Amino acid sequence: MESAKIPDDALFITVEQLAAALQTTPNTIYRKIKSGVIPVSSVMDAPRIPREFIDAQTDWLKSTETFTERKLRKQLKEQTEEIACLKNTIRTMLRAGMEANL
Repeated sequence: MESAKIPDDALFITVEQLAAALQTTPNTIYRKIKSGVIPVSSVMDAPRIPREFIDAQTDWLKSTETFTERKLRKQLKEQTEEIACLKNTIRTMLRAGMEANL
């Protein structure tokens, strides 16, 4: 599924346009609006997302990585850091054991 392009000349975009661009549902966008993550303005009594917000979030919007992939990458990073800590602990214990044997 290819994401929809946001019009370059638009000052505001609709919830549906943003949802299509992010390959998500309008309900997800509405939840983000309600929680304050995405700012919204009312244009002709309909919610619109300001273009300046879209431009400020270009990395986030251009990301092709899914939420699950980001979550897994974060978990992998945390586990890698934990393994590094365990390796350091083992090295310290081995050094202490070697020093005790001398």
